[in-house]
Amino acid sequence: MVGGAQKVVMRCFAKRGRIFSAQIPKIAGLARLYEVEGDEKARTGAEYFFNEVSTKRSYANGGHSESEHFYDMNDVNRTLKPNTAETCNSFNMVKIAMHVFEWNQNTKPMDFAEKVTLNHIAANIGKEPGEYGYFLSLGS
Repeated sequence: MVGGAQKVVMRCFAKRGRIFSAQIPKIAGLARLYEVEGDEKARTGAEYFFNEVSTKRSYANGGHSESEHFYDMNDVNRTLKPNTAETCNSFNMVKIAMHVFEWNQNTKPMDFAEKVTLNHIAANIGKEPGEYGYFLSLGS
């Protein structure tokens, strides 16, 4: 992975505390760039980002942020607070998983999408119509 795609992906991970929800749309853009223009570097960047987040930066329910931010991978226990796992991040990662699956037909992206959909997104729906949580707490 070299060039512009690499810069986009590496900036997403470069600084601890980056707002995660501002990073995922950039990666979705790389996925779409590959699909429209055939830019292999964009595909590689999107796949790299998806694999890093889904395998190294996700909690058991598939969520992957603390108060909208990336967390320090060496200090995960400190991130288990009331504002873990932002729902819109997870929803957007499911969209990226669908792109990656379409390219590879590997089951891992869909396994991740299923885990996130059932254990985070659906788990965050309230009892009354229109109730929905922004964060799904994994701590107290």
